[in-house]
Amino acid sequence: AEKLDAMSKEREAVQAGHARHFTAFLGRQQPRLRAAEQRQALEEIEPEIENARLAWNVAVSRGWAERVEQSLEGLYQFHHVRGRFREGIDLLEGAIGRWRNDVQHERVYGAALARQGALFARLRYYDRAETALENSLSIFQRLGIANEQIFCLVHLLYVLSYRGEYDRAEVLAARGLALAREIEDTWWIARALDLTGLIRYRKGDVDQAEALCEESLSISR
Repeated sequence: AEKLDAMSKEREAVQAGHARHFTAFLGRQQPRLRAAEQRQALEEIEPEIENARLAWNVAVSRGWAERVEQSLEGLYQFHHVRGRFREGIDLLEGAIGRWRNDVQHERVYGAALARQGALFARLRYYDRAETALENSLSIFQRLGIANEQIFCLVHLLYVLSYRGEYDRAEVLAARGLALAREIEDTWWIARALDLTGLIRYRKGDVDQAEALCEESLSISR
């Protein structure tokens, strides 16, 4: 019995070490995923994706919210860019279920929910996407976390523009752009400008759309 107990503890220690290593690995990729190095970062994640998923699941099962939050963006971006939307939705569901109604971990719950909403939108499950993104937005408005609010607003824009709700989308675009300018996040400023330009184009204002897209490009360079 003592030998089995020792083996079990050793297995748990190895599993925990593996989870720490690969959640940290994903965390290191996060800034690169919003830069010119995105393609290289994704190529480095690709051969380690099964290890990364295992690490994520261990972190979720053990309630390691900081480790989950550290690895969240890397996993989300990989599944989003690679078009593996359903796999990403399923992974995120574990964290959402773990921390639903847990007021001490609203941040990680809201972030996972927002990214699941963004993936729902890619599959054209617009009602589910809107519900998830609006619930997450409400959390981050209450917590006062601007960059997460922008994430929700930008992906709600996708949903509304696909539905043809351009007036409502334009209101959200203005909110997202104002927040991005407030925190001086050029990546989000460029995306908000680009999406606002798309909305203006679909509303028939070609000149304004072109000006907004040019401004977005100038920031992105």
